[in-house]
Amino acid sequence: MAPFTRRIPAPGLPALPRFGGYAPGTRESRVLQLLHEIGHLVVTDVYRAYVFVQLGSATRSYARDRVRLLLPVDGNNPTLSDQNTNRVLAACRDQIDALRNQN
Repeated sequence: MAPFTRRIPAPGLPALPRFGGYAPGTRESRVLQLLHEIGHLVVTDVYRAYVFVQLGSATRSYARDRVRLLLPVDGNNPTLSDQNTNRVLAACRDQIDALRNQN
């Protein structure tokens, strides 16, 4: 999360990455990061899934309620993380860019 709060790298460390094309530590970058993370918490659907368990010769089914999130969990998957960020940008880029003109 260093790009969230810092604009310049610490001495001896590599340059901080841009986030969604925005410079690290900027209001635009921070808002985009927050929207991305909030997207992982927004439930868009609740559905019932069934798990089938074989017990000897009998099969039993168990219902489980599952949730579908606005943005799928992307931990340790940079490609999916970039796709999720691009979804946020597609929906919110104009509003994020408008922050540049705010004091």
